[in-house]
Amino acid sequence: MLAQLEAQLPTGDVWQYEPKLDGFRGLLWNRAGGIVQLLSRNGRDLGPWFPELVQAGQTLSPCTLIDGEIVIADQDGYADFSAMQTRLTEARAHVSRIARERAAVLVVFDVLDVASRGLMDEPLLSRRPELERLLADAAHPSVRPTAPTRLRPRPCLVGGGNVALWTRTMTRSCRLLARKTASAKWRPGPRWRLRCPAARYRRWRLCRQLPAR
Repeated sequence: MLAQLEAQLPTGDVWQYEPKLDGFRGLLWNRAGGIVQLLSRNGRDLGPWFPELVQAGQTLSPCTLIDGEIVIADQDGYADFSAMQTRLTEARAHVSRIARERAAVLVVFDVLDVASRGLMDEPLLSRRPELERLLADAAHPSVRPTAPTRLRPRPCLVGGGNVALWTRTMTRSCRLLARKTASAKWRPGPRWRLRCPAARYRRWRLCRQLPAR
C-alpha cells in the first residue's frame, strides 16, 4: 500500500493517523525454515545493508510478515535520511561494523501474517492490536535478554478529533501524517499521506522510538 499526498487534513472516527518518518519502506519476513528477509517495497533485498534488522527478524515467529519504515537516528534522535542513503552505498564488507556503530530500527506500522495466519483481509483496527502483541513478545527478555529490540511500533491515533493536539504534543511534531481508513484491509495500492497542519515544516523527534547509541 503506497502513499499519495493530500493538502487538507480530514477528521473523523473512520481514520487512523500516524507520523510519517524520513526512512525507507521495509517488509520484514521470517519465513519457514528460519530464513529472514528484509525487502523494499519493490522487492529489493535490503538485508545485506541492514543485518541488524535481519537479526531482529529472528525474534519473530516463523511465517510472520511485518511492514514498516527503516530509520536511522542522528545525534539528536531525529530520523536521518542521509544516513539511510549512505548505508546503501557502503561496501558490504564494512556494513556489519557500521551497523554496530549506528544501528537502524524498523518502525512497524502493520502486520500481514502472524505464524502463517493471514491478516491482510482483517480491518486495520484488528491488525493493530495484533501488531502490538507481536512486538511485545519479540521484545520480551526471554526472547532477547541483552540487546534492545530493533522493532518498534509506530504511534497512532484513531479518530480525528484531537489530531492537531496530538501532533503538537509530539516533540517538534511531524512534517507528514499518514491517514488510513480504520476499517481498511491491507491491499497493494494507494494509502493517504497528509501534510501536517503546521505553520512551518518540522521534524518529528523519534524520542523513545529509537534506542540510545
